[in-house]
Amino acid sequence: MAAFTKLEEDFVKADAHVLGVSTDSFAANGVFAKELGCSFPIASDAPKYQTGRDYAVLNEEMGFHNRVTFVIDGEGTIRDINTDGRDFEGHAPRALEVVQGLS
Repeated sequence: MAAFTKLEEDFVKADAHVLGVSTDSFAANGVFAKELGCSFPIASDAPKYQTGRDYAVLNEEMGFHNRVTFVIDGEGTIRDINTDGRDFEGHAPRALEVVQGLS
């Protein structure tokens, strides 16, 4: 999330919206967002985790989402999926590159 916060202005310039989704509660996500200094929303998928199920990112055994980044265009088409669990910092620049290529 910190990498998305650093590039937040670039996403705004690209007319893109950043949204985080977490299994944590709405309140916990608010505290986390404040600590990171991000202005984009972090939605709660608790308690049913339906978004995680719908996007096949919920780790049922552990009770949290795998860290995955989706780039979804204005028509609702998924344009990119980044599942690299080793390079979380690379998710934001890659997503920005994809978004900028949609223009």
